[in-house]
Amino acid sequence: MEIEDLEEWQLRMREVIEVINKSMPNLMEAAKILDEESPDAFWLLCTYGWYFGYDSLPKTPIELARELNKGNQKEVDDFLVQYYEDELDDMERRLVHRYPNRIGVLREGFQNHREKRYFSSITLLLTQVDGICKERTGDIFFTAKETKGVKIRKPRIAEAFNEEEVFFRPFLVPLKETSTINSHWSKLHSFPLRFNRHEILHGEDISYGSKINSLKVISLLNYLSDILTFEAKQ
Repeated sequence: MEIEDLEEWQLRMREVIEVINKSMPNLMEAAKILDEESPDAFWLLCTYGWYFGYDSLPKTPIELARELNKGNQKEVDDFLVQYYEDELDDMERRLVHRYPNRIGVLREGFQNHREKRYFSSITLLLTQVDGICKERTGDIFFTAKETKGVKIRKPRIAEAFNEEEVFFRPFLVPLKETSTINSHWSKLHSFPLRFNRHEILHGEDISYGSKINSLKVISLLNYLSDILTFEAKQ
């Protein structure tokens, strides 16, 4: 390397280091916020039926949870409806790629959603939640395991993950405890809304067919597909 090039490189490196040093307090503060707020944020959004895959930014659930805590549920729902509508094609493409043996049922479920047959899209895609879990891990999402002496019930599929090895642990929050979609009917009163797989598939709920509920199921399927692909024990 010529002396002039070396001096220029050293100058650029000093500039980069200076930028990093100036940014470090902000980066550390951001990391602290993510660590402290993310678990509660992920859980709160689960109670409203929303799930997040690895295509979302870690800060997004935090920002949305803050809005929910301000009472801005409609604004959060409107944002996520638009977000998942925009991502619909990509989510379908990933699911079909990962589960080519399910292409028929997945394509039909997404097409039902696009054609506003929401009762059909919801019931059809709900069946695939346990299907992809069983295929990848041998266990399922909609059956909870109770630990003796512990009141918290968690999906059985939780055993397929090692928390110490997960890239971003808050993504495991939906597997630590059952929420509105997979809770026992006796616990549904504790959630801000009632949107439950058992009540849907057993014909107890006959008013679930809406665009927002269809997207919530799609968000769940997308979430599970991502975490099964990247984090499940092999």
